[in-house]
Amino acid sequence: MSSANQTASVKTPFFIDTHSHFDAAEFDADRDAEYARACAAGVGNLIVPSITRDNFAAVATTCARYPGCLPAWGMHPIYIGIHQPEHLADLRA
Repeated sequence: MSSANQTASVKTPFFIDTHSHFDAAEFDADRDAEYARACAAGVGNLIVPSITRDNFAAVATTCARYPGCLPAWGMHPIYIGIHQPEHLADLRA
């Protein structure tokens, strides 16, 4: 392999934020600016976990809007009191 081919195959490293509630209302006022700052700092992916059925749509919308945002579907056990069996069907969908 030539030196030029080796250089072309090397990818720039980036950071992955493995737990970001980027869908949260706290980001509503400046989500675009926060995303731009994260990208400028070298963040290539944001993993955005859902916590209850009530935020499935917000996670989906956020991840669809911002490249590199990836959903982590689930229901947080701290909210076990509000989870219902039918929520599992929505999670599977």
